[in-house]
Amino acid sequence: MKVAFLGNLADAPYRMAEYLRRKGGYDVQLYTRADCPVHGDGWFHVLSEDRYERFNQIRKALRDCQVVHAFTEYIWYPYLLRHEYIAHSTGSDLRETVLRPAGLRRKLLWRAFRAAREILYHQPDQEVFLQAFPSTPSRFVHIPLDLDYWRPMPTEGHGGPLRVFSPSSLNVRQKGSDLIPAIMRKLGDARLRAVDWGEDRGLLDLMECERLGKLTMEQMKENYRWADIVIGNLRVGSLGLVDFEGMACARPVVANIDVSAYVRYYDELPPVTDSSNAGRLRDPATREELSQEGRRWMEKYHDGELFLEEIRETYEG
Repeated sequence: MKVAFLGNLADAPYRMAEYLRRKGGYDVQLYTRADCPVHGDGWFHVLSEDRYERFNQIRKALRDCQVVHAFTEYIWYPYLLRHEYIAHSTGSDLRETVLRPAGLRRKLLWRAFRAAREILYHQPDQEVFLQAFPSTPSRFVHIPLDLDYWRPMPTEGHGGPLRVFSPSSLNVRQKGSDLIPAIMRKLGDARLRAVDWGEDRGLLDLMECERLGKLTMEQMKENYRWADIVIGNLRVGSLGLVDFEGMACARPVVANIDVSAYVRYYDELPPVTDSSNAGRLRDPATREELSQEGRRWMEKYHDGELFLEEIRETYEG
């Protein structure tokens, strides 16, 4: 079955497409904008920056596909082309679609979500926002992570202050980046590495830290190796890819989750540490215990088997 993936927000669609090609036997072709990471696998297609040429590229791509799996940044293309499609919400895009001030973009996104054959989502807190589209079926999916690539790594022996890695973009509304200073105070004499991008990157001016630019997957992996602790999503109540990567690499993760939402999708809560209780991670035994629990949780829910079953039901059901 040939599947067109449209969009690559935060590189999550690439991870899903690669897994479906490798494990599911689907011929997935991914089409995305020029400023996304380019993976060069032969099925990763960078679209033109010219909107009219891009529209024609997508129109041609959809002609011989049995399934169109469109992520929020591009769902209006199959909608405008009157092509059946599955809409997939990633990250903050669905939240902002519902909450965004009135305008043409918001109106178009609303119509595109409403017209989708089905809406897929993978963060529990988004169930609240999906209530805005009651007539469109929706399905929660457990997105896969390559657990051979993101694997437990020994922490570099350093014998110095705790090393803390904050890989998320700096965004107070969506990521809770304003909570990072309080976490660092709870961790005592600790070193911080933070990714220096996002709408609230000015927060780093108020912190003593090592600033990093946008990172490749290999660079992310090296920073997880460096870190004793990873700071993840602190505001919306759901985990994102960086939280998953941190746990897969056997690092304790500081993240704030909405427990009432997670119990509806998982029979075991993710073993993350709430930011208000980050000080407990000063204890090496606690860090080691949470590292092992996090890796086990990832193997149970996000090794890809659940995702493949869910996608087959969506594509072929």
